[in-house]
Amino acid sequence: MNLEGFKGTEKIYIDSTIFVSHHSKDAVDRKECTAFLNTVEKGKINAVTSSIAIDETAYILLKFKDLAKKYQLLPRDASHLGIMLRNMIKNIATSDSDFERIKDLKVWMP
Repeated sequence: MNLEGFKGTEKIYIDSTIFVSHHSKDAVDRKECTAFLNTVEKGKINAVTSSIAIDETAYILLKFKDLAKKYQLLPRDASHLGIMLRNMIKNIATSDSDFERIKDLKVWMP
């Protein structure tokens, strides 16, 4: 079913991919996602989302920026690193070898 065809009063849950496409210049479905979100904003569609979808959207949009790009980390790992750096933590207990790429971080593995 095509998203443009959703009408009526039933609720629809908006997944992160709709928000990501709306914000991505090269997304094939950007126009459709933007039109859908504009309709939601105007109150013509009864839509909901969750903090999980918003969280995922933020991580997807940021994954090629800041720490994720610099250290080639997954978004969640970049978040862990960001929290550690803000709190001046230089040690991590993990079995994730990706953290070994980070200079000045002591990686403690089982």
